[in-house]
Amino acid sequence: MARTEEEFTMKEIAVNINGSGDMDVFTVRNTTENRLYFDANGVSRTRNDLNEIITTCGEDGIVYFTNLESQNVIESLSNDIVMDGAITSVAVLNSQSKIIIVSENENCAYAYTLPPNAKMHKLLFRSTCTIRQVICSENLIGIVSDNPTFHVLLAQNTEKVIAVNGHAHNVKSMAIDPLEKYICTSSMDGTVKIFDLDIVQLEAREVASISINFSNIKDERVPLRCSWHPQGHLLAVQSKEGMIKAYQRKTWVPVLTLMVPVGSATPSDIHIVCFSPNGNYLAACTGSKEILVWDLHQTNPTASGENFLKKCVHFSKLSYESLALQWSSTKNTLIVYHAGGKLVLIEGVVPSYLPSPLLLTDVSTTPSVQSAKPILEPDDHESRVEAIKASFGFGSNVENRSESNLQDMSLTSPQSQSPFQPSAITHGPVQLLVWNLLGEIESFSVHLENEDVRDLIKITFVDRSARNVKLPDSYRFTMACLDQDGAFFAAPHRVLDEEYDQDASINHRLQGQDEAKGYICSIVYYHPFHSWANNSSWYHRFSHLEEVECIACSSEFCAVATSLNCLWIFTTSGLEYALIRLSGRIVTMTARGRMLGIFSQSPMDRLEFELLSVRVWSDSCRVQSIAKGIYPSSPHPFDVYGNKEEKEQLRRQRTQYGILEWVGFDENEILYTLDSYCCVQALCASSGWHWIPIGCLGNVMDKSPKDRFGVFSLGVNDDKLYYIPIERGQKAPRLRGKLRPVPSTFALTTAMFPLTKESSTEKSTPYQNLIWQHARMHHRLLSSSDSMSSSICEEEKLAQKQAEMDKALILMMKTACVDENVTRCYDLARCLHLEKSHRIAEKVVNHFGLHQLLKRLEELYLIKFKGSGPVSSGVTDAGAVNLMGSGTAEVPKTYQMSTITRPIVRDRNHEIPQRRNMPTIHAVAPPNPFAKRTVENERKVSNDESPAAGNRTKEHLGLERLALFQSPNCKRMKK
Repeated sequence: MARTEEEFTMKEIAVNINGSGDMDVFTVRNTTENRLYFDANGVSRTRNDLNEIITTCGEDGIVYFTNLESQNVIESLSNDIVMDGAITSVAVLNSQSKIIIVSENENCAYAYTLPPNAKMHKLLFRSTCTIRQVICSENLIGIVSDNPTFHVLLAQNTEKVIAVNGHAHNVKSMAIDPLEKYICTSSMDGTVKIFDLDIVQLEAREVASISINFSNIKDERVPLRCSWHPQGHLLAVQSKEGMIKAYQRKTWVPVLTLMVPVGSATPSDIHIVCFSPNGNYLAACTGSKEILVWDLHQTNPTASGENFLKKCVHFSKLSYESLALQWSSTKNTLIVYHAGGKLVLIEGVVPSYLPSPLLLTDVSTTPSVQSAKPILEPDDHESRVEAIKASFGFGSNVENRSESNLQDMSLTSPQSQSPFQPSAITHGPVQLLVWNLLGEIESFSVHLENEDVRDLIKITFVDRSARNVKLPDSYRFTMACLDQDGAFFAAPHRVLDEEYDQDASINHRLQGQDEAKGYICSIVYYHPFHSWANNSSWYHRFSHLEEVECIACSSEFCAVATSLNCLWIFTTSGLEYALIRLSGRIVTMTARGRMLGIFSQSPMDRLEFELLSVRVWSDSCRVQSIAKGIYPSSPHPFDVYGNKEEKEQLRRQRTQYGILEWVGFDENEILYTLDSYCCVQALCASSGWHWIPIGCLGNVMDKSPKDRFGVFSLGVNDDKLYYIPIERGQKAPRLRGKLRPVPSTFALTTAMFPLTKESSTEKSTPYQNLIWQHARMHHRLLSSSDSMSSSICEEEKLAQKQAEMDKALILMMKTACVDENVTRCYDLARCLHLEKSHRIAEKVVNHFGLHQLLKRLEELYLIKFKGSGPVSSGVTDAGAVNLMGSGTAEVPKTYQMSTITRPIVRDRNHEIPQRRNMPTIHAVAPPNPFAKRTVENERKVSNDESPAAGNRTKEHLGLERLALFQSPNCKRMKK
């Protein structure tokens, strides 16, 4: 090979799944019929640059669009065309008004309008067998199926079809002459035939037949695609293993032979060939997963005799077999789509010392020529004058300095964030207004028999025993939230569509006064699931001066944030309950029970949070602020190999901080958040209403930016975060029809921040996040004491959680006693919850003979559970004395006892009065959570409780056995 030391870059872009597929590349043009002449944000382009778009399809039934310039998948255009089953081929018409896709299940070729909002235009062709390829030229559309007969359609009138039958076996591929006079087809019968088309008579006549030799020509994975020269005077055909022949037009005589270089590449069959835009280079994909490029501009194919060319200017190897190959028309790039479902962009495929593969009109001048400016030599006199001006505060130096300061401020200024609904999928073929652990709300359209389109809302519950709900979407809802008691919807402002809004009653209800004519104002709608009244659903229309930006609902209230930075709170019956002015623009919010979490952006673009308590009751304070402050975004991870200046500069860049992606409550009304670094944080009462970082999903912060992935969260329940991993750069998972991916779980009780270490062995005990368990448990204690009612079942569950945590603490105390670390053991004892657990801890300490520590634990027991002071102040430290608190002389303030060891006292004067004849509820001790339940132990306990049992000694159960552990200084005493 010649001078292969030239550097080139290869980049893979994941699009479809593994398997078969096809690709087409086209340059976006500014035409009236072109709907793709928009960027990812939907803003019309006004500049003159041309972007190339790569469209791909595969067995997942999705058509993806990739921008060659940015080398990213265009999310706003992709996932817009989805079909059940595989899409075998795709092609875009030269007018860029339609895209043709082939459905493998239906054996049909459909014409769709280009996205965004792609819709099926018409059915082009239906076949009795599988369609393998569709190809387009200026006026022709070629269709190849598993049949000896192939078809050619006229692009202007697709009703006119030319059926050509000239092969003895199935046709594999087709190539259309640039002049649209000839068509070349390859077949499994081992021949490549050229047909002369007569568009007027709709006929085709065979003019030449070329024999080829392939070892696996009948394999469906071999595309066997030939290529025409851009000027049409040459046809490149795979002749046999490792050989390509170029045939001259009309005579069909080989004038050039290209051979795979021996020793540099593996001799194998050549699957695809493709000429460069100017025809000076020829690229090929081989069966050994290799890419080869030959230089043709030094040869003279029109000379007498046949020329041989064995040297290649490029060689690279892929990981999968190629499915499609094309050159870029604007860059020195070769585009390959292989069976791994990825695009491979080979930049710099032609070395720099060779002529460009592009056309002369496409070759742009170098940036140095375009930006050439006269270079002036520095003048000492002018520099002195500018220095004097700068000393007085004006001049060019001051202006340059101010511009540089503005650039530095732009780097360090925080990034703004648009409002969003948590757990919503608004892009793609399947639009879910909300998807959480309770269910999902899907917005879709149905085509009726009279060609009308009807929008519907479908509410699907995770609980299959619940009945799904289907509602007509007459308001075009774009936001929704789902609760166990009802669903809340919202629609923003939009222009009145006379064709769509045909119902006059709807227009009369939604339209405002004369100043708002021609618009439909924002509206919210609440639909309860279980109500004792028939007319319990309601809607509310806002003024045309404000627009709904975010909503949230719970069993107590419904909240709406508008563009005027106002927070409207409604009851579930539609009553206007409260109106609050926010400090900035809303970003997102969530609600559960009586708690409402609000995240807004201040005028300084700082993300702030506020936790409100909303109670629909006859209280003087309807809305109470629980916590408020600046939300702590996750900074960029620490770079071990970076120097101090780079780290400081990275810390000052606010754009490197994590972006809020999801918020939600759990069953204990604890507020959780998830950012772009997959960092989970929680806000609870036990931490003084400060944010607690719990862990990082998949240790994303420890990975490089290219290896990081995204997360779509569904919610938190039972100390587990349910999520769906997505690819980096995406906002939501890719959904197809009714299929939903199985969510993964992230255990919060075993998580660590910032790095969660996996256990080396399966039998090893997993790490317990005691900090988070303690915070979660005490939040439940505080919330249960403040709530209106507390059931016995909830208290038993809380006691079980406390016992589990005390068990882990006592095990840690036992380890501390073995190591004779008495101070740590004492600190662990101060964190115990139950009185029984404290007594077991005393037995453990007594067993190890730590008498001084035992005396401290006895005094700690009197302070925590008996409410009395220490016997001797010389033993108890200041920390234990502080547990008593500094109360008044009349009523001394004691340490708050556990809810399991003290009666629950609540002030019910402001609540509903109790009944006089209400039966007395006697206090019942909860079951021992430490007891090890076995049949033998239950029989012994029942015998001990009977009168005939006498004074039989009971067997030690649960954590009491910890007191009988073997001491390192003495042996266990037998009874």
